Amino acid sequence: MWTWWQSFSIRVKLILFGAGAVAATSLLLVLAGLWYVGQLTEAARQEVDGLIAADLDHITLGVYDLIEAQDEALRQQVAASLRVAASILEREGGLRFAATTTEWQAVNQFSQQSETVALPRALVGGRVLEPNDDPNVVMPVVDEVTRLMGGTATLFQRMNERGDMLRVATTVLTDQGRRAIGTYIPALEPDGTANPVLARVLKGEAYSGVAFVVNAWYLTAYQPLQDASGAVVGMLYVGLPRDGVTSLRRALLDTRVGQTGYVYLLGGQGDDRGHYLLSRRGERDGEDIWETRDADGRFIIQEIVNRAVALGPGELATVRYRWQNAGEAAPRWKVARLAYYAPYDWVIGVGAYEDEFSALQARLSERQRAMTFTYVGLGLMALLLGVLLSTVLARSLARPLTEMAAAADALSAGDIRRDVQHRGSDEVGQLAASFRRMTAYFHEMSAAVDQIAAGRLTTRRLARSERDELGQAFDRMTANLRGLIQQTEAGARTVTAASAQLASAAGQAGQATGQIAAAMQQIAQGIAQQTQAATRTSQAVAQMRQAAGEVAAGSEEQAQAVEKAGVIGAQIQSALAQVAGNADAVAREVNEAARAAQAGAATVAETLQGMTAIRSQVEASAERVREMGRHSAQVGAIVETITDIASQTNLLALNAAIEAARVEAQSGQQVENLLNMYMTAAARLIAQMLTAGKPDGGAEYWDRLAQRSGLEVINVTDADGVVVYSNEAGKVGFRFSDDPKQQSSAFRRLLQETDGVVCQGIQPRSLDKALFKFVGVSRQDQRGLVQVGLRADTARVHRFNVAGFAVVADEVRKLAERAGAAAREIAGLIRGIQKSVAEAVHAMDQGADMVAGRAQQAQAAGDALERILRAVEAVRVQAEAAHQSTQAMSAMAHELTWAMEAVSAVTDANRMATSAMAANAGEVTGSIESIAAVSEENSAAVEEVSAAAEEMSAQVEAVNASAQSLAEMARALQDVVAQFQLEREAAAPASPPPPANGQPPTPERDILRAPQT
Repeated sequence: MWTWWQSFSIRVKLILFGAGAVAATSLLLVLAGLWYVGQLTEAARQEVDGLIAADLDHITLGVYDLIEAQDEALRQQVAASLRVAASILEREGGLRFAATTTEWQAVNQFSQQSETVALPRALVGGRVLEPNDDPNVVMPVVDEVTRLMGGTATLFQRMNERGDMLRVATTVLTDQGRRAIGTYIPALEPDGTANPVLARVLKGEAYSGVAFVVNAWYLTAYQPLQDASGAVVGMLYVGLPRDGVTSLRRALLDTRVGQTGYVYLLGGQGDDRGHYLLSRRGERDGEDIWETRDADGRFIIQEIVNRAVALGPGELATVRYRWQNAGEAAPRWKVARLAYYAPYDWVIGVGAYEDEFSALQARLSERQRAMTFTYVGLGLMALLLGVLLSTVLARSLARPLTEMAAAADALSAGDIRRDVQHRGSDEVGQLAASFRRMTAYFHEMSAAVDQIAAGRLTTRRLARSERDELGQAFDRMTANLRGLIQQTEAGARTVTAASAQLASAAGQAGQATGQIAAAMQQIAQGIAQQTQAATRTSQAVAQMRQAAGEVAAGSEEQAQAVEKAGVIGAQIQSALAQVAGNADAVAREVNEAARAAQAGAATVAETLQGMTAIRSQVEASAERVREMGRHSAQVGAIVETITDIASQTNLLALNAAIEAARVEAQSGQQVENLLNMYMTAAARLIAQMLTAGKPDGGAEYWDRLAQRSGLEVINVTDADGVVVYSNEAGKVGFRFSDDPKQQSSAFRRLLQETDGVVCQGIQPRSLDKALFKFVGVSRQDQRGLVQVGLRADTARVHRFNVAGFAVVADEVRKLAERAGAAAREIAGLIRGIQKSVAEAVHAMDQGADMVAGRAQQAQAAGDALERILRAVEAVRVQAEAAHQSTQAMSAMAHELTWAMEAVSAVTDANRMATSAMAANAGEVTGSIESIAAVSEENSAAVEEVSAAAEEMSAQVEAVNASAQSLAEMARALQDVVAQFQLEREAAAPASPPPPANGQPPTPERDILRAPQT
């Protein structure tokens, strides 16, 4: 593996390393992003499922609450209808029976069996209740109840001891549109159990609830009718169709769940079990679907009903099944959320297809795929960018190294003309500069060698330092060469002189001397040439050795620098990693602090707003309480007025008793005026109470107020004449009519007045045509009116009776006593109110001061948190910038470490190569030194020959002896020269060229060729 890696160039290594690092980083980021996206999508999917389930629960509970609210409203309406029916029956004289009998064709409403029975004739007042099924013929009591209250009403007569009840007057219609006269409710159900309605009524108790009436289910109320002995002789019924509320039906039909889901109702028990009570769009209402199966063969309706009827109030259940409609290719999963409304025996179902809720999940999946592609695309882009940057970096590092390698190869081949063009201040630039200095040194050395080769020995010293072994060796070689040349020149002159002497002494000696001189000249030339070649070789080798030493030293220093740089890079990388971790921690802490500061600022802002609102509300409440205190004083004046009215009423009663005969025709009007004054005072008192604030109670509060005030009706409207407070059930929401023909229209002018009064005599009111006396006044706190009223029979009690003034006086006196008692009670209430007002004002002032102080503290806290938030935000931005910078520096330090390791490997290789080069240079230097030693021996031999020639010249007289000696020396020199002849033949190119004139060289001319020094 390492050999394979070493086979790559540094450029390829840098590219592979950079691309690999970026690819690994991108892969980790992409995998982390994909994991995070998957986690986020799963959390979102679970949240969507929870929202869908919550939506189904909300719809189901909403339907349940809607049915329950409608049931409560119907029950209240039925209870009110029963009270009205009982009142009308009592007004008409009640149900009585004559001594005679009437035959009835009694029909069991369950079994439809008919029988003829004779029962005592029933009478209401003086009217006989005859069998009458024509709805166009008016029947007493029941028709008036239906006209006033809606729904149905029935008078029952007891048939027998068992307690069967016969309808003798009713507004309940049969399927044929006729009155259900003659039908009866048996005391026993078809299954033999006691009828729950009659079981309660026969005990003398009222019954209210859902009951089957003739042909449908009704929300009913039954009241027993008893004779003087307390025996139950009949009963009074009112009811509303349970399924006849169109608004409820329409609301359920209009409810949509998902795209095609809907709300449906099923019968839970009894005969309606498994029947559609409300289907989709109402298309299958009444259909029996008990045996319906789903796509898997389950009796799904049976499971739905059985699960639902076991639920308690407000509990929910879920059934999930596969359903396939006609025309659909495959079944689809459907979910039904169930509830059970026991009072109606209704199974509430909210059904929808699951795939209709999966659109949001599909969009989430699509977003997940898009984010996945985005992460992959970003990873690929990062990879391409990393490869590009790695290529640029590798090229910038590898180009100068390649250039220096080529120059080194050329230098190893002797080519010193190659130059390194790279410039830079980094380590590679410094290495290139060192390489250029080395090449320049070789250029200088080559120029010096060329001068020596040209015969010029005037070259300056080349050694640049004490450690410049090559330069010092070259300088020593040059000096030695100069000395050798000088010695050779001197020896040549001596041999020349000796040769001249021998030539003059004897021709034979001269010839021998000439031959010796020629031989010596050739030897000297060979020695000179050999010395020059050895010198050049030694110089080149010394230079190469010195260069190799410098390169090795530089490589060693470079390796140490690279190693140190690698250690520093690793330390930098470790420090940057620690800094990045600290930056991450700081960023997380700053983000957490920013979120906490933001939450705190929001909380303080909300607290400040809440305290400001509380302060405003406290101040407003205090002002209202003060105003209520002021109005309570006005109410005191009104109470005094009521007291005066009571006193005047007593006086009028006495006057009426004393002057009965004289004022008989006028006293009725006076009582009417007194009644108007009393009702006006009561209405104004209620108007004054409204200025103190909104009442806390509902209809019960107004009912108690009416009882204490001796009134039967209290209505309070808004500016549009719509009743907002009333002691009568169902009256809220009634609007006083604009139609002049309507009784209530006379009071609308009070809406535009501030202190108006309208007194109205007894007449049918617009709501239900019942006879009432009304008095109205304008509201003081806003536009609107306060209306109080008495029923006609109550009002008549206070009117003058023409039969005698004594009765009138007594009634007036009673009215005065009631007014006085009411005034005293109201006075006590006012005193309590005034005391409570004073305490409330004091407490609210203290509360307002405390709220103001806390608001200032909250404002200061909010300002401080705002400053903290801004500071935290600034720190967060700086931390994020530092985090990004440390990440970038860490990546660069990582790349620098790898680059230093690569440079270290190259430096080690260079150091080994230069070491080997230096070793080889040492061996070559040794060989050259051996050659130089031989050359010195040859030079010594030449000197000996020269000395012999001089001796021969000195002893010319002894020619024979000297010639003999010179011949022996010549033979010795010939033997020595013969030893170097082969070397000169092998090194023929190193021999000096022949003279230009083509003549053989003479010793003198060859010796004098060298320049004089």
